[in-house]
Amino acid sequence: MKVEQFIQAISQNSLSEVNRQIAEVCGIADFFSERSELDFCDCFPRENKYEYGDWQTNCDLTNSIVHQIRTGLSPQVVIEPTCGKGNFILSVLDAFDTVTDIYAVEIYKPYLQQLKHEILQRYLDGRYVHKVNIHLVHGNVFDINWSKIGAYCRNKNVLVIGNPPWITNSSLCRVESDNLPKKVNIKQLSGIAAMTGKGNFDIAEYICLQMIENFAQCNTTFALLLKNSVIRQLCYSMPKMHLPISALSQHQIDAKKEFGASVEASLFTFQSGEGEACCDVYDFYTHQFRYQYGWVNGKFVSDTQAYKKTEYIDGLSPIVWRSGIKHDCQSVLELTKEGDTYYNKLGERVTIEDTFVYPYVKSSDIQSRNLTGHNRFVIVPQRNINDNTETLLRTAPLTYDYLLSHKDYFEQRKSSIYKNRSTFSIFGIGGYTFKPYKIIISSLYKSKKFVLFSPINGKCVIPDDTCYMVGFDRYEDSLNALEILENPQVSEFMRSISFDDSKRVVTKDLLMRINLHRVNAVKHAFTLNQQQTLLFEE
Repeated sequence: MKVEQFIQAISQNSLSEVNRQIAEVCGIADFFSERSELDFCDCFPRENKYEYGDWQTNCDLTNSIVHQIRTGLSPQVVIEPTCGKGNFILSVLDAFDTVTDIYAVEIYKPYLQQLKHEILQRYLDGRYVHKVNIHLVHGNVFDINWSKIGAYCRNKNVLVIGNPPWITNSSLCRVESDNLPKKVNIKQLSGIAAMTGKGNFDIAEYICLQMIENFAQCNTTFALLLKNSVIRQLCYSMPKMHLPISALSQHQIDAKKEFGASVEASLFTFQSGEGEACCDVYDFYTHQFRYQYGWVNGKFVSDTQAYKKTEYIDGLSPIVWRSGIKHDCQSVLELTKEGDTYYNKLGERVTIEDTFVYPYVKSSDIQSRNLTGHNRFVIVPQRNINDNTETLLRTAPLTYDYLLSHKDYFEQRKSSIYKNRSTFSIFGIGGYTFKPYKIIISSLYKSKKFVLFSPINGKCVIPDDTCYMVGFDRYEDSLNALEILENPQVSEFMRSISFDDSKRVVTKDLLMRINLHRVNAVKHAFTLNQQQTLLFEE
């Protein structure tokens, strides 16, 4: 019998009676919430795929995942915090006859109705015989009382499975979504760290922490499809947050093939219970072991075996690495030069003094190392972030008039770092920005190249905020530092603590772990003079 025929046959009864009869057949509680749903049509388009981080998991992949984890597993309760169309639920019902309860949540009601109909149809077809109490909840995952469900699951075997949304809280804020958790600083960051991006987190990370908090006290297996960055963050957070999880394994999938998404993602499996904060990485399709990352002697590393060979380098850099300048106003501040004339990115001819114009490099310049005929410049209207840019009216009137004529571009900048600052202010600026000799490295590339820049036409080179730099007053000091940084042992060390699939492969935190003194001690003594040391203290 088809679902439509079955529902038609019982539709004359009260809603509660209809739901009772359906529950007798397939175990789904409260199949319909109102009578109008009896005329359900499954042809509903997704309202906003991006807003919900909606990457539906195909049934072949869910079947493969359940097949991989099922050995030795006999779950009684299955939890899926964001079930979508429910392919994980269907795969679980196919694979396990030990399940007594299923709790699944979905914010998009048509998906949930489709899943209900599919489960009912399978019971009507006789595909499933084992009766399960199935609770399919229409709602926001952040509004569910998970602690109540967790209390019910005590002393039970639990499987938490699914594919939480692949989107960050800041991305949802940009589309003015209500699909957000209560605002909370889950990483306990300082105000400036949160403002400059470290406070951003993936919605999936928040959901995982909810699941761990409420189900790690049970005998729970977790199997979740996540971005690699989220898996890494959970592993990184284990010691600080005292996460009671163990046996971490990451099984890398081809997200482009499975979801059409250009992102690095994996199946993340782990168990409840205290354990080592390290994660073994495998290929999902071949099951071949690749490497292990995690905490070693209080340090977080990307390859535990490779790290042990260069662990002696890990310490505190005697020089402070800085980010390049951040301005968020490319159209106005970034220039090219033809002959003696500057042009901005709007194609406009720009007539200004040279006083505040500097040679400018980006990550692509660092990667290519080809600066022959370099023709990229930037206007730097401050020497310090607290400088009042109104002084330009006196010191560089043409520059001031130019910036003032494009004031609207500055006012459109959305980052909170510019609030309550001068109109033309920029960020990531200080005395270090104007050092004549700089070693610069891009944050974006797997190949980690250090490049030494000397002044060009008497002006120091300034990098953008995709780069990190350290500056020197003396050319000899910069050469000595570059020689140490180009040591093969440093390259191996950086590889062992960096993650090539990160948005920023190189970070300030990584660079500050390179103890130049320890590297240099292998070859010859390397000391910075007192003036240089003081120059780079925080």
